[in-house]
Amino acid sequence: GTLYTRTHVDVDSVAKTKAVEAVLEAKEELKDLIDIQVVAFAQSGFFVDLESESLIRKSLDMGCDLV
Repeated sequence: GTLYTRTHVDVDSVAKTKAVEAVLEAKEELKDLIDIQVVAFAQSGFFVDLESESLIRKSLDMGCDLV
């Protein structure tokens, strides 16, 4: 079976960190079954969406593992 996985979660000025919250909740619920790495992904990029940097930092503070 699968014991480890990595997932990318879109973070932008439209969705904010809603998806991050949901994925981190699932990560917590499944922690005894699978090791999940969560990547905060700036879907719109840092230069197009000026709010991306602060949202990525917030996502890391919330518990995302990587950018």
